Amino acid sequence: MPTEGQHRELTERFMAPFAKQGPGNKVIGIDAEGLIQRLLLFDHCIVPTIWLEDIQLLLRIVEPEALCELMDEGAISFYIDSSTAAETGQARSSLNLTGNVTRLNDNEFSFSTIRSANEAQSVKAAISNLARTEGVSKASAFSVAERVEASMLEPKGLQILAESFKAFRGDLRTEDPTLIRNLIARRLQLLGAKPTRLEVKVEEFVQEDFRITSNLTTFFGLSSLKAREISLRALLDLSSIHIRLAHMREFSCLLGMNEDEQNPWEMKVDALVRTFAHESQRDRQFFRVAKIAGLGERQLLAGGTLDLRRLIKLRHSEDIARFKDWLKRSDGKSDEEIRDQVSSIRGKIGNAVQSTTGKSVRLMISTLIGAIPIPQIAFPSGLMFGALDSFLLERILPRDAIVSVLGREYPGIFQK
Repeated sequence: MPTEGQHRELTERFMAPFAKQGPGNKVIGIDAEGLIQRLLLFDHCIVPTIWLEDIQLLLRIVEPEALCELMDEGAISFYIDSSTAAETGQARSSLNLTGNVTRLNDNEFSFSTIRSANEAQSVKAAISNLARTEGVSKASAFSVAERVEASMLEPKGLQILAESFKAFRGDLRTEDPTLIRNLIARRLQLLGAKPTRLEVKVEEFVQEDFRITSNLTTFFGLSSLKAREISLRALLDLSSIHIRLAHMREFSCLLGMNEDEQNPWEMKVDALVRTFAHESQRDRQFFRVAKIAGLGERQLLAGGTLDLRRLIKLRHSEDIARFKDWLKRSDGKSDEEIRDQVSSIRGKIGNAVQSTTGKSVRLMISTLIGAIPIPQIAFPSGLMFGALDSFLLERILPRDAIVSVLGREYPGIFQK
């Protein structure tokens, strides 16, 4: 848990731009009043500057020496980062990229990081331009530029975006599409539509490529391009939230946001609360499933010892990860459905075949078959058995994580 001092540091550091941008991200003005308010309310302000063009405008309306004094006492620092997140699914086929360059359909999306080729050189040029600000004496402009350079935070765009993308894609991969639906519904409302009957499904059909299936065209009568625009804006809203969270963690600060950005943020907070509330039910869900499976708590805890090595092995297994995913959805399953899955003969056979003993038996059979000459077959019969063996395991008798955990691994921890 953060200490009181760490909490204070976080709440006394504030990060927000004060540049006003026009078409092409050109700086057309500054929110001088907003900057002054932040400097009054917070001990330290981090300014994500637009290549110092906003600082040039500020320099023309303040006393340069006073601005230097603010920087000297650690009240303000600056951050330039040319890295940005972008949806590239429909453009990547024409870009000089490696890997997947398939052009996506209107309801499919892929997000990538875009970075300036010469970031360090561009920052250096921006500082040089600041030192030559028109309307300000050379000595004063140079003093400001010198201090701005000294208080410039290290660009960490790629690191921050990588962290935010991991969380962003995690939201897209969740089986509950409520948050995505709510973000799309908000975009519909901004168009004047009532999203009460909106249906949304999200799937990752190729690694890091996501498809949104909705009734935006069939029920709301939107064109595929308009539906894409709404879905994309909703996804960018979500991406922006995760980028903000990553910045907050990286710089230990609060972030400012305008009213348009506030609503998606509040939706994400609601989703987090729902997730935490749902995850807190994990104990209850497990004991319900265990009881249905015939693993009563008294039966398991009645004397004996605990095999913690087996517990450790289970904690790091793929089975427990799959079991947890299944457990989250168990509230939507009837007792009969759970009982059927836990007692699945097919699953038990699959687990038995893939057990250590089963592997030994299959290896012995494979060796014996490989030693038998079969004239009609031009390749070793052991190889044929290997192919059959793989097909059997992967398609006919796959391993069932639920049966494995409840039927063998979990009870095996409690030794009599």
